[in-house]
Amino acid sequence: TVLGTNNIDHHRTADFPSLVRALTAARATDRYAAMEDVFEASSLLLVGNDPTHQHPLLAYQIRQAVRQHGARLYVVHRSEIKLRRQATLYARVKNEAEAVKTLAGSEASGPSPTGEEAQELTTLREKLFHESDTVIIFGDEVQGQAVEDLVRWGLTLPSRTRFIALGDYANSRGASDMGLLPQCLPGYQAVGDQAGRARYEGVWGTKLPPKPGRNIREILDGVLSGETKALLVFGSNPVKTFELAPSIRAKLEFLFVADLFRTETAALADVVVPATSFAEKAGTVTNTCGQVQALKKAMRKAGTQSDLEILLALARLIGQAWPYNSPDDVLREIIRSVPGYAIALPNLLVGRAVATRPEGVPPALERPDIVFSSRDSLFTSGSVSLYSWALNSVDEAGKPHGHFF
Repeated sequence: TVLGTNNIDHHRTADFPSLVRALTAARATDRYAAMEDVFEASSLLLVGNDPTHQHPLLAYQIRQAVRQHGARLYVVHRSEIKLRRQATLYARVKNEAEAVKTLAGSEASGPSPTGEEAQELTTLREKLFHESDTVIIFGDEVQGQAVEDLVRWGLTLPSRTRFIALGDYANSRGASDMGLLPQCLPGYQAVGDQAGRARYEGVWGTKLPPKPGRNIREILDGVLSGETKALLVFGSNPVKTFELAPSIRAKLEFLFVADLFRTETAALADVVVPATSFAEKAGTVTNTCGQVQALKKAMRKAGTQSDLEILLALARLIGQAWPYNSPDDVLREIIRSVPGYAIALPNLLVGRAVATRPEGVPPALERPDIVFSSRDSLFTSGSVSLYSWALNSVDEAGKPHGHFF
């Protein structure tokens, strides 16, 4: 709002907006699954992703559900993954999105599954119609219309079906929920919707631009063409993520980076502000299931600042005085203003993960190449692994992704 632009985005690793859009359209926003639902469900359907490497806690919950509760795991995947060992049925497919369309009976946009693949999907569909409590979990392979097809079909199952979209990073869901998208305001209110804009104009006391901004691909294309003159980067490394040549720096007039490490992007910046780690700041994160969890500051290192402190300082430099004195002020505003985030503070303060129920009609996914997982594992995720001799010294760090160890 200070800069008056909707050109804001992040590395999207799951299509959360399409899940919100589909559940809102079906009036089923009570069907977001929590992490504990995975452990308690009688059946689980995993479409894409490799939780063993990308979501170890979720993979543990899945294995425990199978071993302790006798849950049945169904997997639709293009590759061999470790969870095949626990699967009741493993449907090996060429393309997860096309497999979803086959399950849902939708018209395929590409080659439809045939032969053994089609038979396995038919068997899987029949088995799920006899389940009583199903959680459907999907990765970045399912996005856009395929998410809507999956939700529409899942809600026809006789069980109380619930859904989880798997994003890579600790607060990816939170970033999406809070409107770090060029076409959405917080709570998935479309920027082109007058009522949605009026809601936040009243909260923030300023007019909001009604035109959707550029997505991350368009922003970076704008850098190459000379149309984008400046970039503000927070906790992200677009040079590495999007495989940009260092020569891209010459196209920019100004590059600002706030990060914990000297990443490839930070190495090119005009200004680098050292940011705090999760242990050095208070606040909240929203996990991939949409559950809000509190962060408590455990330590303070001289010279670093939290994201909120950095943003407040930038706003003051531009002549804007924001009314926030702490992360608690921001959280109270979120609870008051963002649809689906009317959470109970006492539950959060005693350490519980509090479920949210986002509700909105965000625009359809702009293009398929802006949602993609980094396929990271414990040993390749984030920046810590680049600098930690301990992580890099263990045997598994050198093994290829997907290795069974």
